Amino acid sequence: MINDLSDKRIGLNEKLRYKKKRKNKQLSLMTGATSTSSKRNSRLNLLGYSNENPAEKRAFHILSERQRRNDLKKLFETLRTNIPNLCDKQKASKLTILKAAVDHLMEVSNKKEKLSVIFDKEKQKNAILIQNLKNLQQSFNGTSNHSISNNNCFSHTKTSSTVATLFVH
Repeated sequence: MINDLSDKRIGLNEKLRYKKKRKNKQLSLMTGATSTSSKRNSRLNLLGYSNENPAEKRAFHILSERQRRNDLKKLFETLRTNIPNLCDKQKASKLTILKAAVDHLMEVSNKKEKLSVIFDKEKQKNAILIQNLKNLQQSFNGTSNHSISNNNCFSHTKTSSTVATLFVH
């Protein structure tokens, strides 16, 4: 008796899934319903269910709720596997996953801010170095006496002071 009931329920579930998949395109084209109940009734009608049959409504609701729970479960699992502190653990409660996700996002956000500050400082240093290099090139090209001695130092005093300034920064 119990097996017969579960077999009938499985057959009904498969039938409902098939109808839902078959009419999925019609759902996306549905427009104009303003209230939640009229949207639900229109959706049920598009899937081939009558508004008067409470068993069909209940079966549809059960399948919809089961699908929603499965989707949430998969999303929590995906979130858990993408959080460094939890990816090694096989099980974690939803609350643990959400707290760890918030902590991880805060950590990433703080790291991003710190890196942004470092990037801006390095960008400023780079701009100063580029300007010093341009000054050095202008000084070197602007002098008539630009010889390089055997110890690879600039002989012109203005150029060597610019080089010294360049390496100090």
